[in-house]
Amino acid sequence: MRSNLLVILVLLAATLCMSGCAVAPKTVIQVLTPPDSLLQDCAHAPRPSGNTVADLAQAVINERGVIETCDWADKAALRAWKAQVTPKS
Repeated sequence: MRSNLLVILVLLAATLCMSGCAVAPKTVIQVLTPPDSLLQDCAHAPRPSGNTVADLAQAVINERGVIETCDWADKAALRAWKAQVTPKS
């Protein structure tokens, strides 16, 4: 009876000592930011030369076209950058 109790106490003590040997995996946080070339502002369309409402409307249409083109190019460049820095699984 006493030897069984001694074996149980030794096993319990060994278990408690061994639980401190486990090492938790270290979490590494890596912040990735796009290159500065991908963070540049888009250019604007030229200012309208006339003073009419039609000139203003055309300027708005031109500005939207320039911004959309820049946005599409930016998104494509960001997708390419993401594909380059994302680990392949």
